[in-house]
Amino acid sequence: MTKVLVVYYSRTGHTRQIAEAIASACGGDLEAILEPRSRMGVFGFIRSVIESLWESVAEIAPSKKSPGDYDLVILGTPVWAGNMSSPMRAYIRRYRERLPRVAFFCSLIGANPDKALPKMAAACGKDAAATLEVRESELQAGAHTAKISDFLKSIEL
Repeated sequence: MTKVLVVYYSRTGHTRQIAEAIASACGGDLEAILEPRSRMGVFGFIRSVIESLWESVAEIAPSKKSPGDYDLVILGTPVWAGNMSSPMRAYIRRYRERLPRVAFFCSLIGANPDKALPKMAAACGKDAAATLEVRESELQAGAHTAKISDFLKSIEL
């Protein structure tokens, strides 16, 4: 059986909801990327967009689970200004050498994820086994469940 770790960053809870559904569906462990500073409110939103545009690396807490202990790590991020979140960029930078096989998912409202997922692959130094994009409207309508199922099937989980 493939040992899976689902690692995600979520500012509003949308990415967390997808990550929880993925971990539940594949029996994987779940880990949130935590940071010491809040991103809530208008100023948190603005800081998030600026960091994304500048491709900054956020300060994050150490991971409780080692990605090297898993066969597959599924990384999830919101799309901010077309890019991955700065906390996800920090996680990948910190743990890149320990990442085994990877897959990616992102949550988005209206942004185009065309830059986010390829930049995640480049940052990891490896291609994704699969990718998944879930729009907020799909999440609210419950359409993400079928997409998650297809995503996991494509990884053979």
